[in-house]
Amino acid sequence: MRSAKSWHGWVRSLLNTGTIEVAGWPDRLTFEDFDEFLAWLDGTGEGDAIWVWDFSAVCRDDNVLAHGKCPDERGWVPAGGPY
Repeated sequence: MRSAKSWHGWVRSLLNTGTIEVAGWPDRLTFEDFDEFLAWLDGTGEGDAIWVWDFSAVCRDDNVLAHGKCPDERGWVPAGGPY
């Protein structure tokens, strides 16, 4: 898998358009850089199962499980934008 040109091609293609989410026991990571992904991949072993998702396809506003804002030092959360 590490040397397959097709594997590298489609992962590189996904990374050119955004971020990927990768699961390979015990890791769950996100990558935006192809070389960082390859460095992680080099640490995997024979028989390791690796799952790759297009982050933007699975992490959208319409399927979010939770969303919130952190309060300031007084415990207040403004209704508007960032603070």
